[in-house]
Amino acid sequence: METLSLRRRRLPGVILVAVGGELDVLTAGRFGAFAGRARRPGQHLVLDLTATTFLSCHGLRALLEVGDDVRHDGGVTRLAALLPGPLRLVRLLHADALVPVHATVEDALSAAAARPPAPGHEPIAQ
Repeated sequence: METLSLRRRRLPGVILVAVGGELDVLTAGRFGAFAGRARRPGQHLVLDLTATTFLSCHGLRALLEVGDDVRHDGGVTRLAALLPGPLRLVRLLHADALVPVHATVEDALSAAAARPPAPGHEPIAQ
């Protein structure tokens, strides 16, 4: 069964995406497309994984691919508030060496706010 919920919230310099349910082979593509539409050049991305109950290798790959895209555009992707199962996979595969992991969403947002956009990738005033 495909169960995934995605919500986006724009904050100054940061996009917060809440991911709920299962991020696996069936839902990774939907997550990647959603995150691709949500992000903006020069902005950081915080993925709130508080409600992510299952993370497969396919789901982790999708998280890392989004992280690569954000990094290419001058931002940083941060994972926040992982449950024990998903956190175990992230650590087991050393993905935490590629994408910063934070205990809480607030910690991730604070870290993102402390790092300005990369030169040449400043957000365009709207």
